[in-house]
Amino acid sequence: MAALREYSFVDLSVIDTAVRWRRPDDYRIWRRVVAGGAFMLRDLVAAARVLSRGRYDVCHVNSFGELSVFRDLGFCLLLRTFKIPMVLHIRHGRAAQILSRGGLYARVLSFVLRRAQFVIALDRSSYSAVGAICGADRVAVLPNFLNIDYFASPVDASSHSSRENVVVFAGW
Repeated sequence: MAALREYSFVDLSVIDTAVRWRRPDDYRIWRRVVAGGAFMLRDLVAAARVLSRGRYDVCHVNSFGELSVFRDLGFCLLLRTFKIPMVLHIRHGRAAQILSRGGLYARVLSFVLRRAQFVIALDRSSYSAVGAICGADRVAVLPNFLNIDYFASPVDASSHSSRENVVVFAGW
């Protein structure tokens, strides 16, 4: 993200939603629901403050697992309030499993997927399952541990319009 700051046509804001209140491998449900719910509210309030200070073109939201779907829903609704498109980056390979299982998680995830402007999936099975819900033209696969040498060089700032591209990043 620091590299983006080198380009004058991008204004980046970051909303840090990192888990600091538990170890990443602490999966006790009561801690995840109670403490996670409190921190989700904290993150949404922080996001509302950031979003109310400016006009953003897009918000990139990282999604990390089953319970994070409720945080994703909160961001989805908040961004709709501010009329900001959401790119949902599913950072786990369980989307197909969650969607095929049905139930509450699948319904909430489907709701969020249908409202996302674009979805980035971690693997091909997630791509297929997500594409079936929101359309394959709104989904891309971007595996972890990517090599940036495979991507085109950044856009030449001189060829860009005079209007700035303003991006907000939510996640960790």
